[in-house]
This record gives sequence, C-alpha cells and structure tokens, in this order.
Amino acid sequence: MKTTTLLASATFLAASSALAGFRSAPCADYRPGEISVAGSVDFSIVAGEANEHVFAPKNSAAEYAKEFGVPYEDRRHQISRLDWDLAAAMIGFSGSVRYDRFSFNGGVWGGGSGSDDWEMEDYDWMDGDRANYTEYSRSDTEITSAWMLDANVSFDFLRDENFVSYLFAGMRWQQWEWECAGRNDYRYSELKGKWYSDIAHVCDYRQTLYFAYIGIGGTWKLTETLDLSAYLSWAPAYAGEDHDEHIAAEKDFKDTFDYDGGNVYAGGVTLGWHVAEHATLSFSLDWQKATLHEGDLKLMDYGSGEYSEVPDAAGYENEYVALSCGFTYAF
Repeated sequence: MKTTTLLASATFLAASSALAGFRSAPCADYRPGEISVAGSVDFSIVAGEANEHVFAPKNSAAEYAKEFGVPYEDRRHQISRLDWDLAAAMIGFSGSVRYDRFSFNGGVWGGGSGSDDWEMEDYDWMDGDRANYTEYSRSDTEITSAWMLDANVSFDFLRDENFVSYLFAGMRWQQWEWECAGRNDYRYSELKGKWYSDIAHVCDYRQTLYFAYIGIGGTWKLTETLDLSAYLSWAPAYAGEDHDEHIAAEKDFKDTFDYDGGNVYAGGVTLGWHVAEHATLSFSLDWQKATLHEGDLKLMDYGSGEYSEVPDAAGYENEYVALSCGFTYAF
C-alpha cells in the first residue's frame, strides 16, 4: 500500500521542521486556585489503513465447519475484504480551560488527501477457501474528507516542579470518506485471469466511529525551554457505521456497529519548545488502532431490486499514525 511512502515523507518532515498533537490535551498553564485558558492550531499528516469486511452469515457456521473439517469456533468464512489507504493532511483547532488541577480540553480536526494517488485493494473469497483469495482488484482512491472531534477532562494527580502526571477521560468521534476513481484499475480472477479497466467512478466509502476512552499521561521538564510529554489511552468498545456505495455494480452496503465490540488503543509523545513566555511550538507522534468490530449488514441491489439484512456479517477496523506540528498560546 502507498501509505508507506507517506510515512517515509512524514518522518523526514518531523526531522527537518516543526511538527504537534493529533488530540485534545491539557495545555493551559497551571495556576493554583485560578482559571487559565490556552488555544492551539495543529497541522497533521495522517497515514495508515482502514479495513472493510464482509463475512458469511453466522447461520452457515455449522455447515461450513462440517464441510471443511475446521473447529466450529474458527467458522467465520470471510467473503470480502477491502483495504483503504488512510492518508490525509489535516488542520486542527483545540482549546483548554484549566482550574487548579482540573482541565477541560476539546478540539476539531478536518482535512483530506487532496489527490487520488492512494489505493484501495479488494480481496474476495468466492469458493469457501479462506487461505487464498479468488478475486482481487486495485484501484486509485483518495480521502475526500476527514474529520475528528475530541473532548476530555483531565486531573493532575501528581505534580512537582519538574513533572506532572494526569488521568483523563473523554469522547472521540471520527469519520473518513473515500472516493474510488477506478482509473488504472488492476483486476485478477482465477477464472478470468488478469486485466486492466478504466472506470470513471467505482465506489464511495465512508467509515464512522465514536467511543469513550480513559487514559494516563505525563509531562517532564527537560530544560527551561523544553518539555517532553507522553500518554496512553484505551476504549473498551466503540460504535459507528460504514457505507459502501458500489456505483459501477449498482449495489449499496450500509453497516451498523453497536457499542458492544472492538477496542481502541492509542498513545503518543510530544516535544514542546517554549519559544516565548506564553507561546509553545510542539512536535508530536500519535498512534491509534481500532480493532475488528462486527456488525449488521444491509444490502440494496439496485440492479435486481433485492434488499437483504444479515446480522453480524459486516466488520471494520483501522489503524493510523499521525505526525504533527503545532503552536499553542496560553492566556
């Protein structure tokens, strides 16, 4: 996937220019017994991959296990998997309001990839053989829009002159939207062999997730002008939806995911450089992984006019790294 190229460029950017955080963080000054406020603007390069899954219905599990001689718990036959490059440049605006050791933090980020230089890879298993796919295609794609809203409350439970450690809890909402152009579309089939196609607009895909999380973080004072921060967070479950509109095939997939599955793990480090009394430049690396979550699939076939709903036949997940630079001003 082409996101490896983006990660290489972003790593070079981090080494040669100012880079900030892809999250809401307690950045207002600590003033005992007083209220303080801070605002930030951040520029981020996000690179990773989102995965879209279609599974065989669960009511076919016993039959499949018997036919292929596998344990029942290994029954889930995957019908399809689409791997979408998650590549975007984003700008974020966030703020922090602090009273003593408590801080409320929130922000919004938005952006897109700006080109169709990225890829979507589609794997299909049409014969029940889970080890080898029977159909494959690779198409040009771009992220047409990317959004994130993040808000949390933090509490400094340990503080001295050179170190502060805090606990935090919050909510995050994210949405990624792709357009698959189909130009230079490479296809492979065990039955048909290899060929190229050139379809103006193959499909659109949107992935949305939201979750509540908890975490712990800390900031170390390295020198009079440099700070180093780190954090870890975890969400025990997440919910959301995805929508895959197959324009060329005249099929529409809408999947829903209840708040009963998947996990979201995140972590990051930030180097802060205090360039003036109230102004800080920050350079960050953030990582997030949403594990596989299964949900209900709704399929509308506009060609035949047929509509179907299949419980627990859909799945999605994603993982990304964000390299950022930012500027914070404390009032």
